[in-house]
Amino acid sequence: MRRFLVCGSLLCVLASCAKPSGLPPEQVLQNAARASQELQSARYTLTSAFVSKTDDRVTDMDLTMEGVL
Repeated sequence: MRRFLVCGSLLCVLASCAKPSGLPPEQVLQNAARASQELQSARYTLTSAFVSKTDDRVTDMDLTMEGVL
């Protein structure tokens, strides 16, 4: 735990020493909004097959869902 605290403090000090980007805040917000719209956080593929016969009462359903969250 102590090592984590030391590393976290060191990272905060290094981050505070970084130069500002030089972009106006409005541009930074626009870039962040555009990047969040293009972000794919979930992607799924759904495949299904359905067979039904009303005379014999045969119903066959196959459903497959694959993806990444």
